[in-house]
Amino acid sequence: MIYVRDLPHYLWAEVIAHAVYIKNRSPTQALNGATPEEKWNGTKPNILYLQEFGSPVWVLTEDATLSKLAPRANKYIFVGYMDGPKAIKYYDAHTRQIKISRNFQFSSNSPDHLPGNAPHVPQEQIGSDVPILTAQREGEQNIFPGTLPSNASDVPHVERRPEVPNLTTTADVRREGELGTSAPQSPAKNPRKRRQDDDPDQREESGTDAPSQPRRTRRKTVQHDYRLMHDPEADEDLDNDPDKSNAELVYIVMSAHGNADADEPKTLSDAKRSLEWPKWEQAVQTELNQLQGMETWELVEPPEDRKPVGNKWVLVKKTNKEGEIIKYKARLVAKGYSQIPGMDYTETFAPVVRLETIRAILGLAAILDWEIGQMDVKGAYLNETLKEEVYMRQPEGYSDGTYRVCKLKKTLYGLKQSGREWNIVLNRKLLDAGFKRLFSDPCAYIRIKGDKIEIVTVWVDDLLIFTNDCALMDQLKRELRNMFEVTDLGEPRKIVGIEIERDRSKRTIKISQTKYIESILHKNGLTKANTVGMPLDPNTVLEKEEPETDDKCDRDNGYASLVGSLMYAAIATRPDIAHAVQRLSSFTANPRMAHWTAAKRVLRYLSGTRELGIIYGPIADVKPEDQSIFVGYSDADYANDIRDRKSISGYLFKLGNGTITWSSKKQTTVASSTTEAEYMASAEAAKEAVWLQTLFKEIGFEQQDPTILFEDNTAAISIARDPQFHAKSNILM
Repeated sequence: MIYVRDLPHYLWAEVIAHAVYIKNRSPTQALNGATPEEKWNGTKPNILYLQEFGSPVWVLTEDATLSKLAPRANKYIFVGYMDGPKAIKYYDAHTRQIKISRNFQFSSNSPDHLPGNAPHVPQEQIGSDVPILTAQREGEQNIFPGTLPSNASDVPHVERRPEVPNLTTTADVRREGELGTSAPQSPAKNPRKRRQDDDPDQREESGTDAPSQPRRTRRKTVQHDYRLMHDPEADEDLDNDPDKSNAELVYIVMSAHGNADADEPKTLSDAKRSLEWPKWEQAVQTELNQLQGMETWELVEPPEDRKPVGNKWVLVKKTNKEGEIIKYKARLVAKGYSQIPGMDYTETFAPVVRLETIRAILGLAAILDWEIGQMDVKGAYLNETLKEEVYMRQPEGYSDGTYRVCKLKKTLYGLKQSGREWNIVLNRKLLDAGFKRLFSDPCAYIRIKGDKIEIVTVWVDDLLIFTNDCALMDQLKRELRNMFEVTDLGEPRKIVGIEIERDRSKRTIKISQTKYIESILHKNGLTKANTVGMPLDPNTVLEKEEPETDDKCDRDNGYASLVGSLMYAAIATRPDIAHAVQRLSSFTANPRMAHWTAAKRVLRYLSGTRELGIIYGPIADVKPEDQSIFVGYSDADYANDIRDRKSISGYLFKLGNGTITWSSKKQTTVASSTTEAEYMASAEAAKEAVWLQTLFKEIGFEQQDPTILFEDNTAAISIARDPQFHAKSNILM
């Protein structure tokens, strides 16, 4: 409601109140088709008067001093009802107040529909996206809030139809909005059938087709409100907030190719309309065949006391490091955000390997010329039986025509517990095979037999394999094939958006994110931007409170998204932008134009350095036994933040020629001197050094001597070396 109408965020309370008002007047399965309002008052509510939140409304101006030629009504924004249809709440953008009136008009005869009559309030008060009615098809009804068809006043009992054969394996893919031969002619006569055959998520996410004459077009929010009134379960589908999506879903999209392809369909409906539909259809059918082969669910009658979760198709194009499409992949994902804690799931935590671990082992592999392989586990989450009782709607676009639901037998992607259950299965099988789980990283495993070393790192269903012997690599791959159904990807080229290049003749491995960075630049229109030499302008001071003349960016949702995209590059392969991203991330709650300009500057810097990455390899003139020794560097920026005068801690650790771990972080307390700031920064670096020592010891490369940590502050070094007492160092003692 807020975003479609482009309304200010402080109206969220009114949005929630309006949603509750409608939901209380909507049939619910828990009350056997009755509404909460009916159960409370004993009277069936009338919903014919309901209007869409944010609709334009004309309110009578009750001012006796108005001239005869002055307008008698002004145009405002409707934001809810006051205990019934006789009074409404409306938003006045001039005064930024919520007001109440009993003298209002929504009808098509209102001045809003009279030609040549401009609104009396700023245009930004009213969303410009209004319904456009064209020639109507024969037999069709215009369905908008407040003008529902005559047979929609009541929600009738839905009769169950006889079961038909399961169409899952021979799915007859219908076009969006196309119903089967036995489908009802009016959506109001069978709302549940409408939801199954024409999934609202498809229209919600993909938008409306370009109209062909004669037909009518509808605004998406109108469809939302109509479904909400007629389908008590549709509110689940309206929740498309990415913050509520599972981490697994984010991983699927990111790990598939590392960058968002603008041509990728967002929904199954988009895929059907694209020229690549035959390839997407094959990918969807492959996924369905795998789900059926692994007996992922069984179709049952929906239980009265349980609400089935929804599902959607995630469609991605897997690419190689050159950006060429190598595979069309479809995955059916459950909408786990609607699961009920304690009933549908209990524990959910599932670890993935740390990027620091991957970089450290890649560094060792480059220096020692190890063998490296990559394998992908097919349908990883489907390897474990689901312990809880969870019901899901039939796959979007592939229903068998009945009202049956899927009783899940396996941990499908998207369920909150699926990642944890898969990790338990993988851990058990690797331990049974003689691997040891690292204490420093629970998603890294090692098996040492004499001088033979085998290491497996796990990022959900992506496995990186390291061995110090070629024959051992082949043997390990055979073992993994016996454990799971896997795809051998050969030498790794890309993992979780990180591109990997290897030159064995020079014993080097380079990691970078060129394609990922190009996707960010393309998204923000800076592909050919002029480059700059530094991520941040040293002459610009970023403040939280800018002068009143500075424009806010609070209506632009792109700042937080951009900073998040930059952050992934900063933590994966680009330590050179870590400090810049750390500074920008502190303004995501209330960004100003100055912050947006600074973020664009980071993009311009990346535009000229997109090919840069980290190169791992041995250091010349260093003994072979010393090549596996890592060293650290620590520094601090004293009182950097002018808002609170807290300092910034920074460190990095290098193995051979390449950086394996780094950090730029604001200190939690205010340092009283540069010595204190540098000392606290060194303490953070020392913590990281201890973790790295544990990691290297577990994989067989224990650091025999103390780790060297370089620091440029003499006073901090003196205090760290000896407990020297001084009045200014009391706080450090």
